[in-house]
Amino acid sequence: MSERKMNKRKSKISHLFPFMLIMFGGLILLGVLGYGYCIHIITNPNPAPLPETIAELSLQTHVFGAQAVDEINRLHSLEFPLSSGAVGIYGAQGQITVWVSGTPTKSRAARLTSDMEMRIAEGNSPFTPLGTRDDEERLIYELDGLGQKHFYFQSGKLLIWFAADHDIAEEVLVETLKFYP
Repeated sequence: MSERKMNKRKSKISHLFPFMLIMFGGLILLGVLGYGYCIHIITNPNPAPLPETIAELSLQTHVFGAQAVDEINRLHSLEFPLSSGAVGIYGAQGQITVWVSGTPTKSRAARLTSDMEMRIAEGNSPFTPLGTRDDEERLIYELDGLGQKHFYFQSGKLLIWFAADHDIAEEVLVETLKFYP
């Protein structure tokens, strides 16, 4: 290669270097901002949505945001990185309880769902797995335990778990799947 061609090639590379450096700095900045945002939403969880009624039973008591996340973490004796939360109890006798855990990303919600399935499958929980259902949108896990029927599933960035009395569990499932598409 001639010296002239080599100098021309070096000149092109030297002109690209500042641009590449700016791009690299921009990527680092985006990463830092994204990480900061995730930390912010995890340390300040928002309220997650709850339906006003399910199976003709009204919402009797509820907690949202940080209170709900604290309740969910207390139930599991773990600290989950949740960005939103809600816990609602329906009916005068607490016939239905809904726990909603929001995550920063859909992939994190999928990971929590998978982790829950694996932990329950180990057999060290009060729940007996009854199988899964596929509603073409998502996989729904069905369990029995603590005197009620339980279901959990992912809906976007949310992980939904509910417990319902056996006689209304199917109706609750249908309505819950509609509310959390």
